Amino acid sequence: MNQATYRQAKNPNRWQRTFSPTASFWFLAAAVIFFVYIPFFVGEYTLRQQQIARGADPFGALPVLGSDSYEYATLAKNLVEGNGFSIDSVSPFKPDTFRTIGYPGLVALYLVRGLPLAAFPLIQMLLAVLTAYGIFLIGKNFWRASVGIFAGLLYLIDPVTIVNTLTIVTDIFYVFLLVWAIYFFFSSQLGQKTAWALGGLFLGLSTLVRPISMFLLIVFFIFYAVKNRRQSIAPIIISLLVYIAVVSPWVIR
Repeated sequence: MNQATYRQAKNPNRWQRTFSPTASFWFLAAAVIFFVYIPFFVGEYTLRQQQIARGADPFGALPVLGSDSYEYATLAKNLVEGNGFSIDSVSPFKPDTFRTIGYPGLVALYLVRGLPLAAFPLIQMLLAVLTAYGIFLIGKNFWRASVGIFAGLLYLIDPVTIVNTLTIVTDIFYVFLLVWAIYFFFSSQLGQKTAWALGGLFLGLSTLVRPISMFLLIVFFIFYAVKNRRQSIAPIIISLLVYIAVVSPWVIR
């Protein structure tokens, strides 16, 4: 360590003394939500009211956008009303076998409390921030804090993230689950004993949102086998059992 670096480490500047990397991330993330997401949400709500004033069905107005979005909202509505997992709007409600339960289930858990679908983007804002925090932790733990802060904020300010947050689509929930699954699997290399079980849990939930996640289980197992050739396979077994426990009820259905 050279003399300048030593002095900086011994006498951090005012910002470093006041804000830890984690506090810095949360401060900046809150600023993005307040100055970017909230204004867009207010604008979307204004457009929704205009759609309804022009005669649009309130259920099909923003944040519902497009056929996929409408189907997810309908699935959630039918679950809440006891009509089963169906995209039909009228009886008979035929069970749907194309979509998976993950995202409609989340929306249904929200609607069952009597909350308006128009405010669901607020839940997705929370998920987006938690996703960015997971990205921050991955960058901080495996590179350095500045990398984590930059990557997390880059995700938050991505226009695609903003649009998806304000729309009834799977992307925000799926990326949230996937990022945290990756975080826990990587954290297993840092000695966290519950990381493999949590990784299996989040990967299983992500599979219920988008089934393509099932292939990532193979990638993580190969990663473990390469990095831990002479260690027990117990962590892999634990992760697999948790994953099966999460996914199997829907597969059996």
